[in-house]
Amino acid sequence: MPDEVSQPKRVIATHSVRATRPGRRLIFLFIIVVIGLAVSLVFKIWPIAKISIKPDIHALTGEFQIKVDLDISSPNPATRVMPGRIMAVGEDSNILAGQNYFVRNIKGTSLVFSQADLDSVTISVLAKLAGEQATLLPESVKVEEGDWSVGSSGRLFFSNLTARGQFYSRLPLHYWSQEVAGRPIKEVTQILSDKPGVDKVEIRLYPFFFSNISQKIPKNQSNIRFTLDTN
Repeated sequence: MPDEVSQPKRVIATHSVRATRPGRRLIFLFIIVVIGLAVSLVFKIWPIAKISIKPDIHALTGEFQIKVDLDISSPNPATRVMPGRIMAVGEDSNILAGQNYFVRNIKGTSLVFSQADLDSVTISVLAKLAGEQATLLPESVKVEEGDWSVGSSGRLFFSNLTARGQFYSRLPLHYWSQEVAGRPIKEVTQILSDKPGVDKVEIRLYPFFFSNISQKIPKNQSNIRFTLDTN
């Protein structure tokens, strides 16, 4: 038999890429740096301390005379005067009531005036009675009207009102955030509870898992959020 012709063998070269020891160290250091930056960023942004303050709520009562003038077009809270008009023939008082207008029958005349104007004047009067350092709660305001009378010109109407509302003293929350930054939550709760004008304090850290890590208010004042609970 003829000699078999031997075929050249193919040699497949395999290469394995492996990081050298210095390379592995650099990668490890890079990972550590990234983790450190991420952790520092997390603790810079979080936690957020939400401090809910329930202020002392005080009752307020004011008695004053209000006027409705047919010859003006806008209310003047300083003089307690507001505009009004005579109800036109064919107008429906129920429709006007649905549009937030009051209709008062005074000696045969149907006087129409706006609830918004009455609220504006009443709130202004009560706010002045409460004082500059107080905040009136508009939703708490209630008004009781007395009997209405009309002036000699027939263009000006009067009524004595009794207005009741609630207010609370303004609280220096910005200065309090400086005072409590970085302090333990229990200590801060006691500090704020002892402040004049404060009824109740509730503090929470967000996200919730930070409550188990740190029991302190953040040092960064921008991470301290005050809210007022006036309900």
